[in-house]
Amino acid sequence: MLVLLVAIMAGCGNFSTTGSSAPASGAGVLRGNNNTVQSSGRKIWNAPTAKLFGTLRRVEELARDNNYPLTAEQAKKILPIVKDIAAQKNITTGYAAEKQKEIMAVLSPEQQKLISTPPQRPARPGDGKGNASHQRPNVNNGKGDQANFQKRLLERVISVLQQKAGS
Repeated sequence: MLVLLVAIMAGCGNFSTTGSSAPASGAGVLRGNNNTVQSSGRKIWNAPTAKLFGTLRRVEELARDNNYPLTAEQAKKILPIVKDIAAQKNITTGYAAEKQKEIMAVLSPEQQKLISTPPQRPARPGDGKGNASHQRPNVNNGKGDQANFQKRLLERVISVLQQKAGS
């Protein structure tokens, strides 16, 4: 039983980091430059896309922040960038990285630092070590898929920016 658990946790060598599209046993694949992980047919964000959507979540927070609030002028500059992102059917790594830089360029150094700093997670009750696990939260809360999560986030961010910009 223990050997089986260790083998499952280790992945039994199912992930290939060679850039090959064929996994060792068909269970998962890690593809070269794209950093896109697929497991059981489910696509997970590549690093630049995850960073872009993390920034969008933090921009949404900045719009409500009292210490380093988003100004109306900043909201007016970021709004077309976010609308452009929302209009995309597929977000490539290059596109995500480019839009991330465009958004960051509009922000003040203090806001950039705030966005670049990972949020502090509260300690989990009972683990005694704080939030020691590095598992990603279930971003869709069991309701829909990644595309629906992206769509809902973009709609919220656009709404907040429109309110802030006064349009």
